[in-house]
Amino acid sequence: MSKHAIATHEQLRAPRSGIAAVELAVCLPVVMLIVWGTLDLANMLHTRNASQAAAYGSVSVAVADGGTDAQVISTCQSLLAQRGISNATVTVTHPTVKGMSATQVTIRVPPQTNLSGSWLYSGTIEARCLAINHGGASK
Repeated sequence: MSKHAIATHEQLRAPRSGIAAVELAVCLPVVMLIVWGTLDLANMLHTRNASQAAAYGSVSVAVADGGTDAQVISTCQSLLAQRGISNATVTVTHPTVKGMSATQVTIRVPPQTNLSGSWLYSGTIEARCLAINHGGASK
């Protein structure tokens, strides 16, 4: 028999025993950051879309039903609350578009109170909806 014995599987594997733990320790924080960032981005998009839907729903109160600004703001805040959005600022304006009166609802949502990772997005989430009033001409 030769002096050089063939190494067993355990002897070959022994120097690599801690590599998987080190790889996990390095990769896990990166993977978790990507997952958390993706979830927060999805939450931000949901907040923006829900704000846009609330603006559309509330401007229809003014245009179709002839509602007052107070009714528009109340409807908008109710729609935002149903969607879990808080501390939003609702503004109603009445611009003239091509000689016709219109109603515009603007919603500004602060990310600090509506997103878990507000440090990722420092701006304000804004949604607008503009609709021409029935009846046509501006006064």
